[in-house]
Amino acid sequence: MSQRTGKVYSVAGRPVFDSRALQVLAAAHEVVAMPGGWAMPMGRGSIRFSRVEARGELPGQEGGLYSVEVEGTVEPTALRSRLLGKGLAHGGTFETWPGAEAKACGSCGASCGCGPCRARHVDVTSEEESP
Repeated sequence: MSQRTGKVYSVAGRPVFDSRALQVLAAAHEVVAMPGGWAMPMGRGSIRFSRVEARGELPGQEGGLYSVEVEGTVEPTALRSRLLGKGLAHGGTFETWPGAEAKACGSCGASCGCGPCRARHVDVTSEEESP
């Protein structure tokens, strides 16, 4: 069986990792738990991976999604070699979060996960029966 690779995306110019990509990094580098995500210490700084909540899935995503933020002084060369190391694949580049345009309209249908559409397509009978 071949080993699965993690996906690294670029959304609005910022890197976003899926859970599998984070697992691949953790197998090769020190990664420590922090509230809302993980951190990878690097010299005089660290790379923080913060859980992305309430967003649609990205193509080929495995598990949750984590935005990436650099804290302190991290050399760009070291950052690139750590983040784009063996076992990671480019998942795609997006100007905005996929589906963000449709979610903003509030009329994208019953299957949409955005707040306006969920409120609009709620099963009123089930709410009335709740205590």
